[in-house]
Amino acid sequence: MNTGNMTMVYGAVAVLSVLLLIGYLLIEKKKERNFIFLISCVAVVNTGYFLLATAPTLRWALVANGISYFGAAYSVLAMLFIIGDVCQMKKRSWLRKLLIGISTAAFLLAASGDWLGLYYRSVDLEVVNGMSRLVKEYGPLHPLYTIYLLSYMAVMTAVVLYAAGKKRLASPKYTALLLVAVLLNIGVWAVEQAVDVDFEFLSVSYIITEVILLLM
Repeated sequence: MNTGNMTMVYGAVAVLSVLLLIGYLLIEKKKERNFIFLISCVAVVNTGYFLLATAPTLRWALVANGISYFGAAYSVLAMLFIIGDVCQMKKRSWLRKLLIGISTAAFLLAASGDWLGLYYRSVDLEVVNGMSRLVKEYGPLHPLYTIYLLSYMAVMTAVVLYAAGKKRLASPKYTALLLVAVLLNIGVWAVEQAVDVDFEFLSVSYIITEVILLLM
């Protein structure tokens, strides 16, 4: 896939994400706050990816990168809330506030860019055949975001398995679908860390996860 086509795919995925949000708000009669939270986050993530791909300047690209991180950091939080509801876990106000605080800290770290060289030691803008991308050298605090994502995925997996063991899920199919929803994004993310690719396949996996949870 050439870079021109990839930019169009980013645009299409961003539009689809926004349409899913609008469709849910207009069609669904019994709206769930956590679903609105998740769908909004996915729309923000994919809008950020598109803005980054079309960024004309480094400053624009960093802002777009921050937008995508905003949606990504809070999307895993929204997924945890939804999975907690599906698995009939007790709601604790203090825990919810703590998790929101942790997600906010993760976003602020990732959005800091090359400020003080903490998250990125350096970052430049590269434009190839009309598509922009950031060329980054990671800083000493960059691994914290990885730990953040892996911790959320581990907690979600544990919640699903615990609920399955306690017979809180309707069927084994529910357990399998929840595990797919949890592990899909982290699997795609892991592949992207191991293999140098020019396209953020997470933009597509976020929508797939969203659809799985909505169907459930």
